[in-house]
Amino acid sequence: MSSIQRNMKKLSKFFQVCVIILSLLLIMDNSAVHAQESFPLTIDHCGSGMSLHLYKIAEGKFGSYKYTEAFQDAINANININKLQNANETLIAATTLKGYAVNKENDHRIADGDVVKYEHLSNGLYLLVVDNYREGRRLWKYDPILIDMNDAKTISLTKRVDEEYFDYKLIKQWNGTSNPPDRITVDLYVNGKIERSVVLEKEKNYTYSWETDGYKDYSVVEHHVDGYKNTVSMAQNDGLVTIVLTNTKNQEQPPVVKSGDSTHITIYIFLLALSGLALILIGKRLEK
Repeated sequence: MSSIQRNMKKLSKFFQVCVIILSLLLIMDNSAVHAQESFPLTIDHCGSGMSLHLYKIAEGKFGSYKYTEAFQDAINANININKLQNANETLIAATTLKGYAVNKENDHRIADGDVVKYEHLSNGLYLLVVDNYREGRRLWKYDPILIDMNDAKTISLTKRVDEEYFDYKLIKQWNGTSNPPDRITVDLYVNGKIERSVVLEKEKNYTYSWETDGYKDYSVVEHHVDGYKNTVSMAQNDGLVTIVLTNTKNQEQPPVVKSGDSTHITIYIFLLALSGLALILIGKRLEK
């Protein structure tokens, strides 16, 4: 073998090594690019002041998801995030993971309009939780949403429940007294079961207010106050239910002669008879 052939052979091996090294570098660079990929997420149909929480549940892509360190406890859940086949299974998984998300770190946003935008989200599975949202006297509720981030996404929120929100106000009024008790206790019942007991205090003007996410037909039972009789009235106006308890002080009545009691009548008859006798005696003296 000539020296030229030997040199050519060495060059050939050198080029092969270079090709292998370049290929490895390209693969590593491509992996780094994919690892650093990030995408925007847009949430629309929001309400101003709405509170949204975004959690990263798992790394990777569908079929090969791996729970993040924060959500390792979700391995105990009876769900498989890599085998969700339909909307119902996905909703069950999202609702289950919402429980595991309690008190975990999240990207919390307050909407200042009808759109909320997240930027630079890496590949993975995310959970979006929207707090109940009140607008006027309407209460909106939303299901949790699982989001597979592998490209730019836009999610439109859909209300699960739209209920009327009710405010209640309990007021105590007093009639016939300038010195009512300092406090009284009132029980509030719904469907025959006590829901709460409240104390109405003089220093708080005997009032108590609360809210519910739907109308409730309350029955009001006041703990008896000696010396008073009470009435209850209710009025509803534009979602505000006002319950008024009125206590009226018992009035003292003068003593009444009972039927069959002849004590006082006997005295009157005796006095009349005595007066008549005196008149007769006076008349006889005048005749003399």
